[in-house]
Amino acid sequence: MEVTVKVIFDYWFDGIPSLNYQPFRYLTGNDLTSKASKTARSKAAGVIKSLMKSGSTTEAEVGSVKDLGRRDRIFEGCFLRLFRSLYPEDDDAAFDRRRIGDLTYLHVYDLLHPKADPAAKRRRTNDTIAN
Repeated sequence: MEVTVKVIFDYWFDGIPSLNYQPFRYLTGNDLTSKASKTARSKAAGVIKSLMKSGSTTEAEVGSVKDLGRRDRIFEGCFLRLFRSLYPEDDDAAFDRRRIGDLTYLHVYDLLHPKADPAAKRRRTNDTIAN
């Protein structure tokens, strides 16, 4: 199952009530057993942190909102501001074409943390060796 940013946002603040899972924001590395789970949680935390920063809000503020409609509006505002910062030249129509609402939180994490160009890394390594 691919988890969108909205879904991870809901899991972060509400958990998965149907499975009796607590809000993911309360999980620590000690609560998770596999390296993959720990990595996924860390990446989710990074995306949530970026959302909060883009919306000039905090996890505590969002977590205190019990009205789900209001919390959805907070998410939408944070999400759009985040994407406007990533793609300042795009308008709403461009965001619709990009289908940003369908992006997984892992894809958004990768957008926020681009991997270094492997060729550039090789060049840096070769420069270090040559010196």
